[in-house]
Amino acid sequence: KGVSGGNLIPKNLAEPIAKILQKIPAGSGVGPMRTEEETGFDRKEVIELHSPVGSSTRVQIYFLTPSGYSIEASPAEALSYILGGGIFSLLYQAMREEKQWVYSIGATTLGHARSGFLQIEYSIDPIHLEESLQVVEENLEKIKAGQFDPRLVDAFKASQIPNQLARLQAPGWISHELNNRFGVQMGQYRSTGLQRLKHTLSLEAKEVIDFANTYLGENRLTVLIK
Repeated sequence: KGVSGGNLIPKNLAEPIAKILQKIPAGSGVGPMRTEEETGFDRKEVIELHSPVGSSTRVQIYFLTPSGYSIEASPAEALSYILGGGIFSLLYQAMREEKQWVYSIGATTLGHARSGFLQIEYSIDPIHLEESLQVVEENLEKIKAGQFDPRLVDAFKASQIPNQLARLQAPGWISHELNNRFGVQMGQYRSTGLQRLKHTLSLEAKEVIDFANTYLGENRLTVLIK
């Protein structure tokens, strides 16, 4: 009762609420949001967790990378594709096709406004755990040395085109891009969606190699769920 004509607040409550709100002191203006960069891992940190099911060990390896909203998000995504983005990726070929140790293995990027991560993940029989970590290391070194088929970079770019075209046709794309541009102006983001798209489509193998040498070093976090 007391609610009519689309008004959600009854008339007998509107005035008391207004008086209460008037008593709230006005605040002072604030500047742009300030955030701190996430710090790197302490060399090769290893965390071991125990699962009730001990038939396999789940491995997660993390590298700290630049923000998912930076231009460097493009080589990070290409690198994850080359490492574990499909059946032609280095780790899939090495650990499933050649060794037959795993059913699947993947690599992906996790992007945030101020930082990002590159993650490698797979499950393996514990008897092959140490060997598998060595295989991961060997393939990281291959990428750093440029010892991979450069056509994988072209395959990555081709895989991105359908996704990007779908995004451009989505109703919310314009508002998302405007939000990105506002974030750049406020110092929260480092690039817009269009800038990242252009960078992705012009990416070359050398930039991926340079990225790997910069970020896929000793600082990493390895989580073993046994």
